[in-house]
Amino acid sequence: MTAACDDGFDPSWSATYATGTAGVDVCGNDPADGAWLDEFLTPWCGRAASGTGALQVRMIRSNRRARELTDEWTERRQHGPQPEPTPCIRLETRTLAFDRWAGTAGWRLADPLTGCQFVVTGRRVDVIAPEGAHAGQLFLAGMIREALTGAVAAAGRVLDLHAAAFAVGGQAIVLTGRKRAGKTSLLCHALLSGGGALIANDRVFVHLDAAPPVACGIPTVAALRQGTLDTFPRLREASATFAPLPRLDGPADTGPPGSPSPEPAGLLLTLARLAGRLGAPQIARAPLRAILLPEIAEDQDGWVLERLPEAAAATQLAGCLHGGRVGGEAPTFFTALMRGDASPLPPVGDQLGRLVSQVPVYRFRLGPDVYRQPATCWLHALATVEMPA
Repeated sequence: MTAACDDGFDPSWSATYATGTAGVDVCGNDPADGAWLDEFLTPWCGRAASGTGALQVRMIRSNRRARELTDEWTERRQHGPQPEPTPCIRLETRTLAFDRWAGTAGWRLADPLTGCQFVVTGRRVDVIAPEGAHAGQLFLAGMIREALTGAVAAAGRVLDLHAAAFAVGGQAIVLTGRKRAGKTSLLCHALLSGGGALIANDRVFVHLDAAPPVACGIPTVAALRQGTLDTFPRLREASATFAPLPRLDGPADTGPPGSPSPEPAGLLLTLARLAGRLGAPQIARAPLRAILLPEIAEDQDGWVLERLPEAAAATQLAGCLHGGRVGGEAPTFFTALMRGDASPLPPVGDQLGRLVSQVPVYRFRLGPDVYRQPATCWLHALATVEMPA
């Protein structure tokens, strides 16, 4: 893929990323994009032989090409026919829909928020971005993740959870539940004082074909809130290696010339940089030991673990599916392109029941002083619990 193409594009880097049987060939003309993608996708994806991916992606940095496509997009929006909003990338709370219209060959897509452009010809996707635009890297990573996760979810029994996860002693602990329940803070606590290895911060695939089920981290950008940063000051220790990502809503105020550069109230970090700041290893997956549903309890001291009956556990986990998906939905544009068809995603069906019959689920009540104790206390309690038969 590194040879110059007939349209004049001359890539300087290439890689084939694969997870399970799903693979994507990627190349680009800016080495910084290749380094970013490798950081974002590792260790979830491994490297595969060049040219073996089901989808080909080219990251093209070109101010001229980006301007031409933007002009084409603007002309169509102003004078018609209007582009069709098309679901392309699923996030936890919403699905990003890009404007889509037919080009001279294949499809054109544009993100209305950032103006990032995509040209789709057969099974090849060109991501067109101005030189140096950080949004281009985010959308490159997002569309590749969307293609791969869709292919993996369609290939076997997988539950897609909005969750964090870490491993201790070779076994995974998944932290899931409603937003602002303390998942990220509990994850940082386990990594800092419990000897844990980072698997995921926001999204976990649970593979049910294995026995016991396996928790696999899906790469995301970790957005750390002020409360978590205050509780764990080590997260503010910046370095060139573990620097925060730039925000799409504009740079933070850097203060007077010559002054130290403060970090914003909320930090954006890749999982590799989050693990680096916490001094923790990072792994792709581990057999699942337990699932915790953290709850902040201001009226108690320490922590309380309460094992949930299977029916109650399944009901709770049904509300923790990533994006609220229960299966049967139409795939996004990039998932359908990767799979080669637009058939609905597999339904969750009895998979939640299967999971809770094999893995214990706990309500984990956290008092305001819980982080003053080492995480080894509650991790030891989990390690001594008998697993379901």
